[in-house]
Amino acid sequence: MSKLGRRLLRAATEAVAIVRGEADPSTYNVHLPSPDPMADGMRDAYLARLARERAIADALNEALYGHSGDARSD
Repeated sequence: MSKLGRRLLRAATEAVAIVRGEADPSTYNVHLPSPDPMADGMRDAYLARLARERAIADALNEALYGHSGDARSD
């Protein structure tokens, strides 16, 4: 069995013991990882890239067809 599988079984066993009243709920700890600042930076970079691509597409549509190709009001 994998390490994850063993950890999941142990957590389930502890949860059942708490529900049955065999274990103290205050002893159960939940680990929450800290937020990843790199993920936020990657999301911001992705959104900036999408905005640039949209601006380029709008400029091309304006140059070629005389409109931006959608019903947005700028």
